[in-house]
This record gives sequence, structure tokens and C-alpha cells, in this order.
Amino acid sequence: MSGLKKIGICVLILLFVSDVFAAPKKHCVSPAAASQFLKSSRVIQARQATANPATTDGNIVILEADPELLTLSNSFDLAGFTLRFTPAEGGRYAYTLENSNFDGQVSQNIRLGDDGISELVFKDFAFPFGRKTYDRCYISSNGNITFDRPDPEPPAADSITGNLPRIAGFFADLNPQNSGAIFVNQTPDKVTVSWLKVPEFFNQNQFDYGQNSFQIVMYKTGVIEIVFTKEMSASQGFVGLVPGFDKIPIRFVDFSSLKGSGRFFQSFVENFHDYVSVDIQALMISLYASMPDRFDFVSLFSNFDLNPVPGAQAFAINVRNNIRGIGNPSDKKPFFKDNEQYGSAGRLQNITFLGNLHQYPDSPYETLPDGDVSLLDILAHEVGHRWLTYVKLFRDGKRTDSLLGRDHVHWSFFFDTEGSFLEGNQILQKSSNQFATGKPYQGYSDLDLYLMGFKSPSDVKDSYYVTGASTFSPDFPFRPESSPEDNVSFNGSAIPVTIQDIVAANGARKPNSAGSQKAFTHLFVLITKTDQPATPEEIQYLEMVRSAWTDFFHTATGQAATVQTTLDHP
Repeated sequence: MSGLKKIGICVLILLFVSDVFAAPKKHCVSPAAASQFLKSSRVIQARQATANPATTDGNIVILEADPELLTLSNSFDLAGFTLRFTPAEGGRYAYTLENSNFDGQVSQNIRLGDDGISELVFKDFAFPFGRKTYDRCYISSNGNITFDRPDPEPPAADSITGNLPRIAGFFADLNPQNSGAIFVNQTPDKVTVSWLKVPEFFNQNQFDYGQNSFQIVMYKTGVIEIVFTKEMSASQGFVGLVPGFDKIPIRFVDFSSLKGSGRFFQSFVENFHDYVSVDIQALMISLYASMPDRFDFVSLFSNFDLNPVPGAQAFAINVRNNIRGIGNPSDKKPFFKDNEQYGSAGRLQNITFLGNLHQYPDSPYETLPDGDVSLLDILAHEVGHRWLTYVKLFRDGKRTDSLLGRDHVHWSFFFDTEGSFLEGNQILQKSSNQFATGKPYQGYSDLDLYLMGFKSPSDVKDSYYVTGASTFSPDFPFRPESSPEDNVSFNGSAIPVTIQDIVAANGARKPNSAGSQKAFTHLFVLITKTDQPATPEEIQYLEMVRSAWTDFFHTATGQAATVQTTLDHP
């Protein structure tokens, strides 16, 4: 099973969502973002696909995905066209598809490297977008423009479904550092940003490929044009508008079909891709059609490349939560029960997707190439998202996000988490203002175990986070959102964190450790295709992972919890 791509955790790449050294290309996404992206994607699939009845081999369930359940590649088909978006009331837009009217006029060359950002202040007018008007925007080398704040990252589910106002010309992992260029031209009635011959960056093999020429035109009136030349070769990217309204679901469309043309919506996005996806809701419904509803967790693997959520090789979906005091594991209300959407009558709590098992080393304990995590560490990370990390901290009389990092569902790089599976770092205090990180992904921290229901408040040791971090070695601008990294030193001030600070901000955990669930059940599923059935070696490998997880979870929880992974449990 060796030969994994570069990874980080929670997904690969280093992927998600996670995304090695401090500037990952992609990352693990939050459970809420993964769920929203998958639900939005179903809008344009518009079919009631199913999988074939589940079969078993030992303690592994095999689910053959019918071709109709798989979403094959959606090749880019807008070359030589212009998408014109016309604003209407309430921050809505309608679009038309016209012949390309590429404007070759330029006045400023913006020199950006890989994942580069440039702030652009509008000279002649303020630009109305969505429900707000802006005096500036942020141009990304990755083929998009954002408002409110910059976003240097390549696309992932959280960036597409998030609330950051964005115009996605061709939002992809592009790199103008060695080839191509980005230009700006401002006139009294419009601003034009052009990406000319910018290649796509392929992270796995570390090379650039192809040339892509397109532009975003922002008119004084609020009209937006995304103009494509015939020169478009990128393998995947997002095109459209995300006005950034809170709680407004993203709308996926097929621009070339013109089915949505002339209709007014808050957002329009098309996902162009060269990978195979799958309808996870339909897949899970098919699973429960032939399997009993007696599993708290379900982990999905495949024996072929399968990418339901862009930018994430592994991710979690939280299906229900009735626990108080752990923050909000959803993008909606803290307490929810979405079991019916996934075919479960009520038992299922969490789904983890871990992708093609051939990406992983021969041993699930073995560290992945160019990363700090094993397959079991990744599984512990994703299962941990059932409870972690969503809490606020009570500080200076108010609730803050000081402990949270990427997507506000992972611990901050500057929080001493004892090297938690959910990130943060093991932070060693060398002097009053000097700190250094240790080995990441060592286990669940005391605070993790409290939030999971396996430790009482009195058993949680005090910790701290570092504020005002500076003077990094190696010299890199680490942020709270950064992935964990061993042997990073920096200066700053330690701010103590106690369990009382957590309880004050989030309330006491209910049920507490005395009454919380300690025994769990976990189902391991292998997704196959009609023309690619499971081999004995693949089943054997997944059986090894399943068996190892039983002991790994028990040890990681300090022997406080167990997980049953066989099919013969009551």
C-alpha cells in the first residue's frame, strides 16, 4: 500500500483540510464544510443513484458503487466564452454566456509567487458586490479575487462553502512564479485583472503544467465578467461567484447548459475537475439498506482514486450531536440529528472518509512519506472531529477563539496541546519568553479527553498558549492556522489556560465523564467499482487497519474507552 502522496493530516497533501513544512498546499476541511459541500454537490447530480447490496468479507463490508453513483470528470468547457453576471436586488445575480471579449489592455504587472496575494485599492470607484460595497480587493495567484480579507490558499471545500466574498475566475492551484504573469488595468468605469499563461501547480510531482489565460472584469455598475481565452489547460478549478452571505448555501450549476441562465441566485459556482467523486449520502443509504444500524462510526475506504471533497483526501462528517459543553460541531445549531439523510435510524454519529487505501504505507503504524502522521493518526484525527475542536476560551471577560486554528476546528499552532491528534503543538517553554515545538500528533490531550467525555475536569492539567509570537526559526510566518511542525522556536508570552476557562466559555460537558459513552462500534467499508472488485490483498490490508484501530483507540483514550470493530457484536 506504499506510495502515498505528500500529506499533512486530516487529509492529504500535505493534503485537507491537513493540509510538510509549514506552508502546505492543501489541507483537511472542517466536518461542517465537507458536509455542506457534499450536500450542495447533490443539487446538480439530480439522480437517485444507489450502490449494489453490501457484501462482507471477514469484518469488512464491501460496497460496489454503481456507475450512476460516481460523478466522473467535469472537463472545462468555457474556453472562448465570457460569463457575464448582472446584479439584482438583495445581492443576487443572473448570468449570461457570451462569446469571449478578452481585453488585452494592461497598466500594472502584479508580481506574485506561488499562493501569492496582492491588495488592490480601487482608484476611481467603490465596487458593489453582493450586499456590500468595497474600496479594495485581494488578488490571488490562484485565479480568484476576495473581499474583506486575503485568502492565499488553493481551493478546498471550506473556501468554496465559506462566507468569504469571492469572485472565482478560475480558482485553482496556479503558480505564476516561474511562468506567466498577472496584470491589472483600471479605468474610470471598470477594473480588469488578467491571468496570462499561468500554469497549474501539481503538488504531488512538484512541477508546473500548461498555460491558462483568463480575466475578471469588475464594472462600476456591479456587473462582473469572467472572460476565458481558448488557452485553458488546468485540470481542475472553480468558476463563479460567492457573495459571502452568512448561512447561504452555495449553489452549484452547469454554466454551459444555460439551465440557470436568467435566474437570480445569491451564488453560482461550477466545479470543473478531472477526478472521480461519489454521492456519499446515497452511498450511505445503500449501505444501511443491507446493514444493521448499530454503528457509531463508519469509515469509508476505496480501492481506486476517489475524491468527494476537493483538497481533502480524508475528512469527517458529523451526523449528530446531543452533547453540551463541547462547542458547535455543526455550521448550524450545536444540537442536530441528520441520521435520516445518511440512512441511519439514529445510531450513527460520525462518518470518516480516508480515500484510496493504496495511498498508505504497508503498515498503518508507519509514518507517511514527507509527513508526521500514520494512517492510524489520521483516523484518530478524523474520528476526533466528532467532539473536537469547537470550544471557546473565556479570557478577559469574554469568549474568544484564542485556542483555535485552521477553520476554527483545529487547535491553534500556538496552543500547547501535548502534540494532539487535532493539531496545535507540543510547546516547550525554554525561558520566560522563548518556546520550541516538539513532535506533533502524539495522542489526545487532557483537554481532548475531557471534551470526548473520558476525563473529569479535575483530571485536566493546566496548559497555555503563546501570544505575540515572533522571531521564528526556521524563518517562516507561522500563524494560528499553521499545521503542527517539529523543532520550531519562537518568542512570545505564555497565557495560562485552565479547564475553568473552558467551562466558563462553553458550559459544563453534559453528560459528564461519569455518564458519557465509553464503548463504541465502528464499521469499516471498502468502496469498489464494477470493473475493479476487491482483491484478497486489499481486504487483508483493511482487516489489519481495522484490527489495529481497536487497540490504538483504547490506548489513545488512556484506556478509558473501547471501540468494537467486528460485525458480530450485538
